[in-house]
Formats: sequence, C-alpha cells, structure tokens
Amino acid sequence: MLHGERRLARQVLLEVGACQANQQGHAGQEHKHIQSWMEVWDYTSDAIYRGFVTETSGERTLFVFFEDNALGHGLKSGLIALFELAGMSAFGCSQIVACIQRSQDTAELEVVRNLGWCGFNLTTLGPWLPEDCSASAISPKWIFLCAEV
Repeated sequence: MLHGERRLARQVLLEVGACQANQQGHAGQEHKHIQSWMEVWDYTSDAIYRGFVTETSGERTLFVFFEDNALGHGLKSGLIALFELAGMSAFGCSQIVACIQRSQDTAELEVVRNLGWCGFNLTTLGPWLPEDCSASAISPKWIFLCAEV
C-alpha cells in the first residue's frame, strides 16, 4: 500500500495520492523530500492511519490521512499514538496535519469538530507550497487540520 520508499526520482504514496518532489522556493524556503512514510494500525478502534513526514524551512510536519472507516470510530487512542510518534526523535515533528477526505456526509463535520477539541485548526497547504507554485492551496479532495505537537 505504501510505495516508493526506495525510489529517488519520484516517491509516491499511492493510497492517498501524495508524491514526493524536491523543489526550491524563490525566497530561500527549501522544500525537501518526504522524509519518512508511516502507517499506524489502531487495533482498539480498528482504524488505519497512513502518512508521511516532510520538512519545510527546517520544520518537520507529519501529514496523516484518515481513512473513511476511522471517522466513525473513537479517535482518542489513535490521536495519542500519532502525537507520541510525531514527538519522537525519529520523526521530530513540530506539527501534525490531519487530512480528512471531503464528502457530503455529516461524519466529516463531526470529525472536524472533534479534532478542534484536540487542538486542530483548519488550514490550507499554503505553508508547505513553494511561492512559485501554481497549485491551489485548497484541495478539492481533502480538508486539512493542523495542530502543534
């Protein structure tokens, strides 16, 4: 399910449509390769969290993609594990970005509200895009919520 750990040209997380690219921004802001892939299985709530660590201007961020089936279950044990992993020296992340798939379902709004109680705030991809990037900072597929570790 996770693909590309050993390919250097273009690493891809196929499950979530994320790809790794090495880009240099105009203002000296460096966008480095995806540092690590991760997959967490939360057996208590039967949820799987997949994601990657990226670095921008020396700050590492853990992007975590929430599966549809994770949204209807208790998120507490999974979130605790994700915050602990992000804070470990192996990852060294200062923030977590939760990626929730957009839908017409009310479960999506419930998750956004629940994650808000855990310190997550709505965000865009703007902080992680190079200044000369023409891509939209708002995804038609994902809602992004950011929290400090």
